[in-house]
Amino acid sequence: MRVSIDVDACRGVVGDIRGFFDEAMDEWTDVANAAGRALCSTAPLKALSDPLIRASQLANELETRVELAIVYNTGDGGNVPAGGVLTYELTGEDTLANVKAQLGVQIARGIEGLDPGNRTPSREDVERFEHYTTLMAKYADDPAVTDGLFGELGPERAVEVPLVLRRLADSYSRNMQYMYEDTDIVWDENTHVMERISQLQQEFMEAYGQGLATSSHSSGFRRDHPDFAREMAERATEVPDGAGWGLSQVLRFGEYESAFLVDAGEVLYEWEKDQFGPVWGQQMNGEVMSWRLGTDDDGAHYDPFVGLFEAMGRTPQAALDFVNPDGGGDVAQERAEYLIQERSWRADDFNALGEALDAGATAFHRADVPVELQERAAWLASATVHFLGSRDGDTKIGDAGKDSLAHLLAAYVADVDRVGAGRTDGPDEPSTSEPGADFPWALGLPVGADFSLDTLNTVFGEVLTDDAAMEHMAAAVAAFNAHRMDSAVQSYDDDASYRAFVAGAVQDSAALVGFMMGNLERASEAAGKAVDERNKRFVDLTADVVGLVPTGKTFTSFLADQALSAGKDSLTSSVTGNQAAADGRNFDAQQAARQDLQIAMALALAESTRLEDMRREDLEGRTYPWFSGGSLDESVLTDADTRESFMNWIRGGAGVDIAELIPDVDAQFVRGRERGAER
Repeated sequence: MRVSIDVDACRGVVGDIRGFFDEAMDEWTDVANAAGRALCSTAPLKALSDPLIRASQLANELETRVELAIVYNTGDGGNVPAGGVLTYELTGEDTLANVKAQLGVQIARGIEGLDPGNRTPSREDVERFEHYTTLMAKYADDPAVTDGLFGELGPERAVEVPLVLRRLADSYSRNMQYMYEDTDIVWDENTHVMERISQLQQEFMEAYGQGLATSSHSSGFRRDHPDFAREMAERATEVPDGAGWGLSQVLRFGEYESAFLVDAGEVLYEWEKDQFGPVWGQQMNGEVMSWRLGTDDDGAHYDPFVGLFEAMGRTPQAALDFVNPDGGGDVAQERAEYLIQERSWRADDFNALGEALDAGATAFHRADVPVELQERAAWLASATVHFLGSRDGDTKIGDAGKDSLAHLLAAYVADVDRVGAGRTDGPDEPSTSEPGADFPWALGLPVGADFSLDTLNTVFGEVLTDDAAMEHMAAAVAAFNAHRMDSAVQSYDDDASYRAFVAGAVQDSAALVGFMMGNLERASEAAGKAVDERNKRFVDLTADVVGLVPTGKTFTSFLADQALSAGKDSLTSSVTGNQAAADGRNFDAQQAARQDLQIAMALALAESTRLEDMRREDLEGRTYPWFSGGSLDESVLTDADTRESFMNWIRGGAGVDIAELIPDVDAQFVRGRERGAER
């Protein structure tokens, strides 16, 4: 069907409709506010809402038709028409759906037309690039447009679009010496034209990736193009012309449907496994490693697995389904061993794979998700530590991947705890464990991951060289120990026969802190960092266990937020600064850590219904500082003298058997530290 449209007139109509809409909405709001103040009903105003919304939609629909007319009539020279009566052809009737589908087709053709080929590009090419970037950004979330766009491009040419944008920039840069017009060199008074091209590359690729992601979720697109992702990956493997880089650039942006990413990953994986040695960086005589696109390209995307795993890091289901599709079976074993232990991650220092493993292992590590997902996620966590700890070489993890791995380990802190306490040394292969019922703090935990002492220490020895990674783990340890102590005291309140859990909670908490400090000291020494300084920082963070144990306030359960988002969120506590108080007494970090645990349990016990007649005043009748507000206030314990007085109160001044319930934790701390220090 042929449609003619007066572009200038339609633009005027669009402007009039939107002007009317804005004025009407302002009046609508004023009347509604006045009616509210007068206590009058605003119900009649609701009848105006739908017509106003429809008017706005009509303006948008008309603007879409104008945009189609313009891109449809862009000439061979790339000139974008400014106005006049323009004509376009539609397949089928003149419906909005058909208009959008055709707009997608025309955008696809316009994008391909950005390739300069053998001609010398000019400012007009950049202006056209800007025009298509604007359209791509506007319609990136509209499947009616993106389905038409990627249906027109097809999988092979979809991968090649980043190559087109790179060629445009390279050609423009090479030919600048032959350009004599200032407007060809300077975009505006503040921007060089090459800077503008780089900005447009970034904006375009962000929208382009999201556009493909939108279509990956479209049922119509999946029906019409069921093998689109696989064929994109096949294009990346067929010819060593940098198409792998192109695929990586596309996938690095957008929120994709999980099966779409798995399809692409399986093709890349099966092809790469049959090759001999590295295959991606050597393309184009190694030139591909120097290619950049946009403003934030760090040069890692010559490896298509980098873009793929970045996308999987944003889509946890895809990460889990790709690396562990059969619940720890033969396929999962083979893939995990190859990707985590055997493959080189020179391109990005393990960062993208780390993001994907973290996402797949932690997103489903909750008791409220199906057990099958919990089990597959826990196996993935176990496999990550097992195969990573088994990599050859002194350095197994690049700095860029340490934050993701720390987040994974923080989420599985309950399983790290079992190793630290010596209750398990772990199996020789990845495996999972059912949540136990031997301790009250284990009730309700999701399926756990089994870690061996050897590989866990190996991984910690590298991960904990990073300060942010150390903070992840410290936060998780504090949250889990607080949960453990609270659970123990609650059990004791419910049944006096559970008294032993109180002592056990403090001792196991000490073993966990000791285990982490042993690993931290090894990591600090290996990185050439100040051991004492990092120990104190770690203790200062784990000291938040004091403020996390409830003292008459609402307690955010470890189970509810999985160790405070596995350590990603900063812990806020009224006692941040406990280490400073310890420094006032010249305590070393290890002594301060042990004392913090005793104080935390004492605070929890002070709320116990089992302990009565607790002394709130000293022998001279003065109220203890921690009771000065009428209820227990742990914030005063940041003062060194008050902290020491509180310890004396625990030892006997309380007048109840708090001291009997809190054992000496030195032996457990030392044992945990020795296990953490093992290489």
